[in-house]
Amino acid sequence: MATSTFENYFPGKQKNAKKRRNVEHKRNKNNGASSRAKPVTTATWLQAAMLLKKLFFRMLLVAFFILVAAFVYEKRIVINNFVNRPVTSIAVGGEMTNIDQVKLQMLLTNLVDQRFFEMDIESLALNIEQIPWVNDVQIRKQWPDQIKVMVSERAPVARWGAAGLVDSNGEVFSSDGARIEFSSLPILNGSELTDSALVEKFLELEPMFAAKNIAIEQLSHSNTGSWSIKVAGGHDVVLGKHEFEKRLERFFTLWKATTLEQRATVLTMDFRYSNGAAVSRRSNKKHDGENR
Repeated sequence: MATSTFENYFPGKQKNAKKRRNVEHKRNKNNGASSRAKPVTTATWLQAAMLLKKLFFRMLLVAFFILVAAFVYEKRIVINNFVNRPVTSIAVGGEMTNIDQVKLQMLLTNLVDQRFFEMDIESLALNIEQIPWVNDVQIRKQWPDQIKVMVSERAPVARWGAAGLVDSNGEVFSSDGARIEFSSLPILNGSELTDSALVEKFLELEPMFAAKNIAIEQLSHSNTGSWSIKVAGGHDVVLGKHEFEKRLERFFTLWKATTLEQRATVLTMDFRYSNGAAVSRRSNKKHDGENR
């Protein structure tokens, strides 16, 4: 009776208490439902099977590409080994009288077993050209496994100093290792200041003298620029450093006008004159200003 009287006097508090009881009841109900495991349905199994199927096919695809890549790589190696074969044959040609063939053979031996398309023939040619007496090198590849080397030897045309030679290209090189005596070649006398001009002048004069059947024994160029030539028979021809072409032409005219007997007595012909030559004979008699 007292309780009813209390609720009658406080109706708002009674409603709030009921609401709280209802909220707590729902909360307890939800917690109990979430704590229980959901049953596995057929749809869940189907989704899992589909995922496994996709994963399986992806793995098959990856394995397929790996097998294809391995196959292509193996075939590439086989094709490369067939096309890019090791060198097994080296043919060498050319006249090599003074070239050190032992050094040449050592360089060429390094080519054996190198791959055909991997060989650096430019570097090989440069190395061969460093061998004394080698003038030029031509290297040609012939598939599948051959190398052909053609070597040309320097052709000396004059002597330079005690052991030097001048080739037909005007290049000075050492005669070390030469198996031929070159004492019959003309001698070029000069210095570091005149060597390039001396070689150039000799290559210019040699065919001119040869055309007139006159052999040059020695060509000299002094530091002051004076030129002198010794021709066959020991005759010295002094041309000086001015009007070289004119003085040389006067020498040719004088030489043509003399006989063999007259030339035999001539020791020196000095053309450092305006229009004549001073001739010194072996009898030491001089005829200055002789005009021809």
